[in-house]
Amino acid sequence: MSNRQTTATSAVERTSNVTAAFAMLAVVQSTLIFTIALIMIPLPKIAEELALSASQVLLLQVAYGLPFSGLLLFGGGLTDRYGARPMFVVGLATFGAASAVAALAPSYNALMAMRFFQGDRGRDRRSPPRSAWSAPCSLT
Repeated sequence: MSNRQTTATSAVERTSNVTAAFAMLAVVQSTLIFTIALIMIPLPKIAEELALSASQVLLLQVAYGLPFSGLLLFGGGLTDRYGARPMFVVGLATFGAASAVAALAPSYNALMAMRFFQGDRGRDRRSPPRSAWSAPCSLT
C-alpha cells in the first residue's frame, strides 16, 4: 500500500469515527429530552393527587435530567472500568426497579427520589466509554 492510499484510508476511518460519535451523541441527547418531556403527560394528575406546589412540580420535571447529564462522564469511566455490557445490564435492571417504585410512590419525596435514581441509572444504560468522547477531538 502506498503512503497516499494509507493517508486516504486513515482519513476515511477518522470521518467514520466522527460520524459514529456524533450519531451516538444525538441518540443520547434525544433520548434524554424524550425522557424528561415524557413526565409532562401524567404531571397534572400527579400534582393533583399529591397536592404539589408549582416549585415541587418543576423540581419533579428536572429530577431525571440533572443526575443523567451531570453524571454521564462519570458513567463513561465506569464503562471503561467494568465494560459496556455489565454497566448496561445493571443500569437497565436498576432503572426498571426505580420505575416500578416510582409508579407506586405514595408521596412526593418517594417519587422525587426515584425520579432522581432513574436519571442516575439511565446514565448507566447510555454511558459510552470515555474513549468515544475523545474520538472527535483526536483528529489532528
